[in-house]
Amino acid sequence: MAKKVSLGLAAILLACLILSQVSRIRQLERLDFDAEAQKTMQEAAAIFNRHFSEADSLNSAIIGLLSKKATAREVEQSLRKQPHQELLGGIYIIPPDGKAVAFFSNDSRRFRLLSASCRRQKWFRDLDTLQAKAWGSPVFDTMLNSNVVYCCMPLTHGSKAVYVYDTHQIYAMLHKTGLARFGLPYMIDRRTRFIAHPLDEIRTLLELAESYNDRVLDKLCKDVIYHRPPDKKYVHTNTVTKKTCSERLLPISETGWLLGVSVYDGVSLETGEYQKTMRESYTRAIVFVAILLLITCRLLSNRKILLSTQGTYVLSPAILLLMMVGIVAAYNRFPQQADKAVDAGLFAGMDTAGYAKNATLKWDLRRIVDKQSLNDLISAYQQESLKLYESYAKIIPTGIYIYNVSFLNSHEVKVTGTFWQKFLREDVSYPDDMKALYHTSAHESKGLFFPGAGVTALEQSDSVEIVLNSYPALLFRWNFDIQIEQQLSYSLYPFGKNNISLMLWSRGMDDNTIITPDLDAYKQIYPTDQPGLDNHFHIKGWDISGSYFSYSIESYLCNFGNSRLYGVNSFPELIYNISISRKFIDILICKIVPLMVVLVLLFTILFVRITSDGFNNIIGCSGLFFVLVLDHINLRESVLSEQIMYLEFCYFFAYILLLLITITSFDITKDGKSYNAWVDNVLKRYFWTLIFGAMGVVTIVFFY
Repeated sequence: MAKKVSLGLAAILLACLILSQVSRIRQLERLDFDAEAQKTMQEAAAIFNRHFSEADSLNSAIIGLLSKKATAREVEQSLRKQPHQELLGGIYIIPPDGKAVAFFSNDSRRFRLLSASCRRQKWFRDLDTLQAKAWGSPVFDTMLNSNVVYCCMPLTHGSKAVYVYDTHQIYAMLHKTGLARFGLPYMIDRRTRFIAHPLDEIRTLLELAESYNDRVLDKLCKDVIYHRPPDKKYVHTNTVTKKTCSERLLPISETGWLLGVSVYDGVSLETGEYQKTMRESYTRAIVFVAILLLITCRLLSNRKILLSTQGTYVLSPAILLLMMVGIVAAYNRFPQQADKAVDAGLFAGMDTAGYAKNATLKWDLRRIVDKQSLNDLISAYQQESLKLYESYAKIIPTGIYIYNVSFLNSHEVKVTGTFWQKFLREDVSYPDDMKALYHTSAHESKGLFFPGAGVTALEQSDSVEIVLNSYPALLFRWNFDIQIEQQLSYSLYPFGKNNISLMLWSRGMDDNTIITPDLDAYKQIYPTDQPGLDNHFHIKGWDISGSYFSYSIESYLCNFGNSRLYGVNSFPELIYNISISRKFIDILICKIVPLMVVLVLLFTILFVRITSDGFNNIIGCSGLFFVLVLDHINLRESVLSEQIMYLEFCYFFAYILLLLITITSFDITKDGKSYNAWVDNVLKRYFWTLIFGAMGVVTIVFFY
């Protein structure tokens, strides 16, 4: 009776501990990405409302000038004095007779007189019916040679002004607001036509829902069309990324459009500290639940209640197995990372970022997933550079595209791809701020150095003229084929995740130069979108979790022979990462199934009654031992791990069981008994409980 009371009190204590862990998890999840995404969406909607409302102030200024019978020259000068509108591509001034159209380019800040032939565009003809302010649908504009949306507003005496907004600029602004940290941002109108989309999708969202037979997306579209309040979550598979996500929508009051974000599930942007805290909380909760169930089974192990004593021998291993599965699943959701504290050193100056308030717990600011995070990091380093070297660092926009990665062995990979860099021209006059920020094409910093690469094949493929910040520039490309050693951990084999990391160093070590990712070159830069990887990219035996740019803040204990070397202290080094996880099906078939077969054979040996001697058992155990040893040696040779791997403990426990059964069989032979009581009472009854219990302890130690 006292024993059952003790078990009951232990069960109550465990229930309280479980509730405390659940409360802790719920508290941490209040910092989840959905809540942060909603807050960022509201801030982004306010930014777009402000940008789109600027057309009203411009229109009022033009009306005021026209009412005073100002000339075209005076109107142009007045518009040039207005602040630069970041999203505005240009303004069409259409007189009532329609004989000529004046176009004010927001880039050149000048008027151009166009012939009436420009009005042959279909969307121009639709303007004749508009008498009040109206926002149009996405169309292709021949003047800007781009997809645009327009706002038509009346002027004086029947004339009209059409304010044209480039959809590419709108999508770029979506990234600047920080929405790309959460998933795939986009913008649609009330007919579900895309205002901004990463792939310039010409189909409506409703047409996409019908083509993919997506009922969730279809419901979202109908809610938008009929102005119904949107659900909190529309969970489905994204049509672009093929990832499970939840759609979030927020209206933009100025235009009537909707701002949307596909918030991905299983996001991978948390800091190591946050993931560790969540992993430990989940693991403790799972272990407490498993112990509570085991105690409950023990309390109910009475034929007169619910469970028989024999039933507990089956339930206990099952509970322990489920506990192991739960712990591994928690680890896969919140994997271990070798992170440094993000609130130290260089990142102390980044608290001004809108999402940095909870950075020490939630956000890993070194992962570059949008232009805002890149600008925040570079700005922080520029301030540090000004203090240390009394000058700002120059940047080299660099992009990388990987065609193939193959493992030469467990720790060395062969990588084939292309990288490119952008430089200013020698013969062009640039503004002072651009000359202070970028290198020229004649600079010796062209190209990259891959630290740790044993064999490097590098050749410059071509160079082309491009436009950088509205000015002519040069783009240089290189093809590379390298063999590089990676610091991969296999201690959690066959589970765990690894990163293939390429550190990108500038060839000019003596300059105050930062390599920055060329984010404009990628349509999508969220890790799960796999930016920089070929569409047919795969690694045999591995799943690709994502790819991303990050910065490692390094300080060196030497100056490489130059006492004035820049970047010795707290220098941000760009790294391109490919996140990979091993395909479990191969390990299941080749390793785990044979191990389970050996354990089942060992279990059946315990039920063989020996009447004369136990040498048959010894011979059987010897055969199984050689099978295990050969398989174990093959595992160590195929995975060159410097640590004891998680899966190896299955072999260790199998060796121990083989030894115990062999010794027991020897005792039977010596004493001439048909059965050994110790085998009957311990090994036979608790065989699976001992195995899964021991592996459960190992799982907690390895994955906690």
